[in-house]
Order: sequence, then C-alpha cells, then structure tokens
Amino acid sequence: MTEEQKKKIDRKLIAIYIGIMVLLVAFMILVGVKGMVNTLVYPIGISIFLAAYWVVSNVLSVIWGKSFEGKTADQKKSYYVCAALDAIGMAGLVHFLVNMTSTTGAIIYVASTVLKRKFRQEFNGTEDKKDDPEEDSREITQEAPQISEESPAEEQPDGAEISGESAAEKEM
Repeated sequence: MTEEQKKKIDRKLIAIYIGIMVLLVAFMILVGVKGMVNTLVYPIGISIFLAAYWVVSNVLSVIWGKSFEGKTADQKKSYYVCAALDAIGMAGLVHFLVNMTSTTGAIIYVASTVLKRKFRQEFNGTEDKKDDPEEDSREITQEAPQISEESPAEEQPDGAEISGESAAEKEM
C-alpha cells in the first residue's frame, strides 16, 4: 500500500469519525431539548453511536488499512486484546454518559485506555524499552558525571580559594 493510499484511507476514516461525533452531539442535544434523557432512548442512542465508533476504529480501520499484513500471531492477539479493552472503555463511557452522577464509567474508560497502550505497542512492534529496570540503570550510570573525591580547590573570582576551611577562618 502506498503512502497516498494510506492518506486517502486516513482521510475517509477521519471524516467518518467526525460524522459520528457530530451526530452523537446532535443526538444528545435533541434528547436533552425534548426531555427524553430519563427514557430508554438516551442510553440506547448513546450505545449505538459509540458502538459505531468502535466498529470504525477497530474493524474498518484494520480492514481498509490492511493492518494485519505481515503481523505475527502474537501481534494479532495483542490487537484483539486492545480491541476488547477499547470495547470495555466504550462501555464505561456509555455508563458515564448515561449516569452522570457516578464517575465509575469514566474511571473504567481511563483505565482501559491506559491498559491498552501496551497491547497497541506490541501490535505496532514499538514496545517501550523503558520497562526493563536493568536498561534504566545502565542509562543512568552512563549519563551520570563521574566525580572524584579528591577534587582540587576551586578559585573564586576574587582570588580566594575554597577548601575545607571557611573564609572567616582564613582571616584569623
């Protein structure tokens, strides 16, 4: 797939994402104005729009972008876990939008978003190298300046030397 084809697919997907979000906001405004927030129409409508968003972002984008080409079985498995976590996050978002008095849904959404980061990196083949504590310690020791204990006395701009004794002791 060429870069031009990828850009064309990305533009289509972005247009669909924007369309779904605009329709969702319009639906929420309409339901609020009509006073149907406490009816079954509101949660079902929210669920339909967010399910459509999930299908576009997790199914259509993979199919149109041919994202599974050249991927290993483990990478595909990571994608399925990522898509499942995304579905759980969308369910949490629906819960939050329907029941605004509780933050449980928002917490579920944020937690699933944080958890799916690792699986998304595994799928893309860009795993974070910072998870290895030994790697971190090697980087720290390579970057730390080496200071010897026997450093020479430094001179001040006025010519006074700094050593173990204070300036007051020198005057005496």
